Amino acid sequence: MNFSKYWILFLFVVPFVLPAQELAGTKWILTGIDNLQTGISKDVAATVKVTVVFDSDSTYSGRFCSNFNGRFKYNASSHLIKFGTPSHTRMMCIGIDKDENETFTLMTQAVKYRMNGESLFIFTTNQKRLSLKRDTGQNPATKK
Repeated sequence: MNFSKYWILFLFVVPFVLPAQELAGTKWILTGIDNLQTGISKDVAATVKVTVVFDSDSTYSGRFCSNFNGRFKYNASSHLIKFGTPSHTRMMCIGIDKDENETFTLMTQAVKYRMNGESLFIFTTNQKRLSLKRDTGQNPATKK
């Protein structure tokens, strides 16, 4: 057998394979809702801190105005993701309830995700994207 051609194939193909992107055990802060078709973005972080936690038991949870939770499936190699409909406490929060409902709807429309350093992007079927940053647990107001 000629192993040299397999070795060459290995050298050229392997570097171009994206690394697996594990979500289980991570915590994020929603920073924006982006419409990729129009280029318009909403800065969610300017009005409220929205957290999302992906647990290792295929559940997610977090807080917007309401506390929420649900189940999710993902494939770390293909970057596919699917959220179950979130259960939430249905708090009335004047001024942010529209963004909360839109976020929950977009989560159920999610199909793909991409991690880039400390950023997470969740893409939907209708050309929208949820933009998140890793929650390091530091409060920016007390950071010196």
